[in-house]
Amino acid sequence: MVKGLLIHLEGNVDKPATPGQVVGVYKSITVVSWLRYIETNKLHAPGRFWQNYYYDRIIRNNEELEHTRQYIRNNPTKQNNKQ
Repeated sequence: MVKGLLIHLEGNVDKPATPGQVVGVYKSITVVSWLRYIETNKLHAPGRFWQNYYYDRIIRNNEELEHTRQYIRNNPTKQNNKQ
């Protein structure tokens, strides 16, 4: 998949791809691969693939990284408690 991403983004050295373009290409390649997998294996997988209006932020140090990891670890627990 990384090779495909790089091929999509190759080109103009004077105007390199933006982070948003990299994410967009990654999302596109991922969805196409997943849809092919679903079709090939005759699976039923309704629903959305990517979340709308996601929140991006840059993790700048180890403390922020650990905080983010802990949030991810605890998030399923929070969701289960709402049900």
